[in-house]
Amino acid sequence: MFIMFVNILLLLLPITETTTNYQSKSYAYDIDTEEFLYNEIHTDIYSEKSLIRKISKFVDENGELISRRQMIFNNNYSTPDFEIEDFRTGYKEGAYVISPNSVKVFKKESFEEPLEESILNIDGEFVIDGGLTYFFHEKWDKLINDEVISFYFVAPNRLDYYSFQVSKYDIIAINNRKGIRLLLEPSSFILQAFVDPVYITYDLNTKEILYYEGVSNVYDSEGNIYKVKIDYTKETK
Repeated sequence: MFIMFVNILLLLLPITETTTNYQSKSYAYDIDTEEFLYNEIHTDIYSEKSLIRKISKFVDENGELISRRQMIFNNNYSTPDFEIEDFRTGYKEGAYVISPNSVKVFKKESFEEPLEESILNIDGEFVIDGGLTYFFHEKWDKLINDEVISFYFVAPNRLDYYSFQVSKYDIIAINNRKGIRLLLEPSSFILQAFVDPVYITYDLNTKEILYYEGVSNVYDSEGNIYKVKIDYTKETK
């Protein structure tokens, strides 16, 4: 309870003069129709040279705020404390690390529904939300050399965690930038039949994310999760 209280306080803290910010913007499109869905506006907040917080605002084509996500980074970038909230429906989910092998997860389906919580005890390496990118960075050399990496992914929307694997799919070019496209999928062959794979492309030289294809963490106004293509390289719509 104390750890969760401290993290909630951190979420509310203003950005101080001792921090520096880096902002970026990405564009999400429907994976089938390629219709524009929303923008992601990301703010990375650094204290000296260390990333401490990442705030992402999701806005529609009219500039209206759909949802907001915030991650707080502690000792392990792969397992940030995070929370995301949809301002249209009241949906909310998040996770807080309690100990090296324990995570508190929660979700709230709507403004009217009560908060649901669970403690997950995970015996193995696990990743939380946007910590995926930093996990891939840690495993970069292995992925480049065609190794398959297995890990657990925390799923607050299910109040559970699942075994996933990531591997190199191919090398492609995105807007004249050479990248490695990774395939992310459940480790279980049974689940692979029911869960769509995710493809994430990173710049081969800088390791910056270039492109994402798969399920979003944003829902439409009726509560259905978007399936998207997200372009991180565009500067204008």
